[in-house]
Amino acid sequence: MHLSHDLLSPYDPKDCISCCVGASSTDHLPEEAIENTLEHDEEWRPSYWSSGGQKDPAVPECLIYSLQSELCLVDEIRIRPLKAFFRYGHPIYSAKHVRFRLGYLKPPHWSETHVYVQSDAELTDDSNYVWTYTSPEFPMLQENVMQSFKLPHSVLCIGGVVKIELLGRVHKDTFDGLYYIW
Repeated sequence: MHLSHDLLSPYDPKDCISCCVGASSTDHLPEEAIENTLEHDEEWRPSYWSSGGQKDPAVPECLIYSLQSELCLVDEIRIRPLKAFFRYGHPIYSAKHVRFRLGYLKPPHWSETHVYVQSDAELTDDSNYVWTYTSPEFPMLQENVMQSFKLPHSVLCIGGVVKIELLGRVHKDTFDGLYYIW
């Protein structure tokens, strides 16, 4: 009855993200951790994640999040690339494209309250997940604005995990000559 009530109730769009699972890399922990990508009320707190630097701009990155429920209807994902006001020229460290995967963590790694893994690499390793939906690739604007990526249709995510794949790097950092995504 609870499911039928929720399905028949008026649609109330809201943020479905519950918590961060992991990032494929991070440049400086904890200052640039994935947790900084979640919206929060503190204006002064840093609100960005930074990948590790790469020589090859084609190296992808991913961010994985746990959703509020193991059953979520997802129709849009919003991302805002960082404009580095503290760097010369105020570069934007965006990906070229973005793609989304929805699914669940494979057993035995999952319990009601905890993900059983040993390292960040395991947290983002595709062999630990079943992806039941993969979106098309969307181009990202090289602008410091909230970008809305609407899926071709609403997707029922059974399992409560979303993976954001950041494909291609645009900006080479002047300090170390490596490509980053922020």
